[in-house]
Amino acid sequence: MWCWCISIIIWREPLVLVYAWLVVIGANSTRLHEELLTAGGEILQGGFRRLNVGQVQAALGALRGRADELPAEPGRVRPSGLWSQIEAPLQRALEAR
Repeated sequence: MWCWCISIIIWREPLVLVYAWLVVIGANSTRLHEELLTAGGEILQGGFRRLNVGQVQAALGALRGRADELPAEPGRVRPSGLWSQIEAPLQRALEAR
């Protein structure tokens, strides 16, 4: 799993937000359903606290309309020591959606 690290203050703690595209395909390869799922959480002193659906939507909403503050080509990074602590809880947050 990769995440985009963007430096904009929208929350009281650092956040990580992820998305997944769920596609349900039938026996004859017909798309039956597709949905974009979002999840995320706060990074707290090396730990992770999952956000509820409303909080994730609020964080995403805070980013809307701020495209001018985003880097032209954000870098994909894997936060070294921290990533190992938040990867599993972040995956569970996404699965819970």
